[in-house]
Order: sequence, then C-alpha cells, then structure tokens
Amino acid sequence: MCLTTHYRKPLDFSLKNLESAKNSYERLRKLTLKIRNDFVHNINYDSNLNKEYLARFEEEINDDLNIPNALQVLWDFVRDEKSKGKYKTIEKMDKVLGLNLLYLEKDKKIEKLIEKRKKAREKHDWKTADRLRDQIYNLGFKVDDAKEGSFISGTGPPKI
Repeated sequence: MCLTTHYRKPLDFSLKNLESAKNSYERLRKLTLKIRNDFVHNINYDSNLNKEYLARFEEEINDDLNIPNALQVLWDFVRDEKSKGKYKTIEKMDKVLGLNLLYLEKDKKIEKLIEKRKKAREKHDWKTADRLRDQIYNLGFKVDDAKEGSFISGTGPPKI
C-alpha cells in the first residue's frame, strides 16, 4: 500500500485501501509467478533484460523516487504479452521494490508430496514417484535425483 503513494504525499489509509493493495499485490504476484514458472520450465525462455521497460522504470525511480509510477511500469510490462526478457527484467525491478515477486516458498503441501515421493521411491514404486515428481514440478519445484538422494530446487528465484 505504501508503494502506491509518492513519499511526498500523505498516505490515505483505510481498510478498504489496504484490502485493495493486498488484492493488487496478489494479482501481480500470480502473474509474475506464472512468468517464473515459464522461465524455470523453459517455456518462452529469454534470459535477456528488456531495456525499453527497464529504462522507463529507471526513469521513474530517478524522478524523485517516483515508486508509484515505477510500479505502474512494472504492471504494464507484466501485462505486455509481446515483451521479451520478462524474468530477468522483473527480477531487476524487484530488487528495487523488494516485493519478492519471483520467490517461491515450500509449503506444507509440497513437503507432503516430497515425503510421499521419497516413500514411493523406497518401495521402488516408480510410477507413483514419477507422478508425484510431476505434481511437484507443476507447483514450481524441480526434483533432481542422484545417488545421494533427491534434491528439490525452486525455493527461490532460479539461478541461471
């Protein structure tokens, strides 16, 4: 909510505005997590920065720290279906905004699936283990199996 008002202007606090900001953040997060998942799974893979949107973003930040306008540039970029370099550009913008838009946290559901998969592998039930690996993958996490055991990646922005 604080990012939607310029720091030189008074913040209009109300529960309605707080709820609106929360809903807006959740929509933005949902859109950026889809971009993250596409990037992790190499769908529309593009590891470049979008210099056009990044320049617009930096221009707003450099204009008396105009975070509300910079945030609008991010929204425009996320919604622009023709733009390229989404993941890396969002990552760079989010370093300024600090919204953790591309961060995934393991939750209880993921942990239960991981444990079920571990038990299926111990029983040599490869069909179930593969099905569970696919479920985990579809939730944004990648499972790598090695001699030492299984490793889960995706608990944060992927390192490419």
